Amino acid sequence: IGDMAREKQPGILIVDRLIHGPNENYQTPERAVPEKQIPNPWESCIPLSDDWGWTPEANFKSANEVVSTLAEIVAKGGCLLLGVGPSPQGLIIPEVEERLLEIGAWLDKNGEAIYNTSTLPLYQSGQVWFTTNEEKGLNYAIYTIKEEDQEIPATIQWQGNTPSKGAKLRLVSNNKQVKFSVKGDVVEVQLPRSLRDKREPFALKFSAK
Repeated sequence: IGDMAREKQPGILIVDRLIHGPNENYQTPERAVPEKQIPNPWESCIPLSDDWGWTPEANFKSANEVVSTLAEIVAKGGCLLLGVGPSPQGLIIPEVEERLLEIGAWLDKNGEAIYNTSTLPLYQSGQVWFTTNEEKGLNYAIYTIKEEDQEIPATIQWQGNTPSKGAKLRLVSNNKQVKFSVKGDVVEVQLPRSLRDKREPFALKFSAK
């Protein structure tokens, strides 16, 4: 079937979830994120609730959890397929709409750290995930939230991917500078109270070495 399809449409992309080979243009880990970076094209297929289809009284993931998962996936070189099942009436129910709008609002402010980026060899340090835009000469550090986190600390740290000498560290959302220091290969960032009170993931950008 794949050969016949390519004869009619040479540029077609096919995913074969059962047989690895020429008809597997990309991989689709199901309800999971790979442990490490994968060099070939892939996407994690993850539902917003516990099921792909609509179910009554569903348990939905929070916007923070989805954004944090997205940051991890992009840092590892993949895409996120987020599954949303409509109701029997074909509607996106309010609980789902609320989360999608929150995710969209976060991407409106911080999407620069997600879209048109590529991976770095060092892609994680604790709760921080890294991406890069080689054309802009910028690296991005995305601080993610764990569901059990009650608050964002006054300072955060990461190891490696240090800003270049004399570089500024800025929030992607509003381009405001934040204070930081570098000791060896450890970066320590002082977070403003306004950012900590939001309790949501955030992205920082800085010139790459």
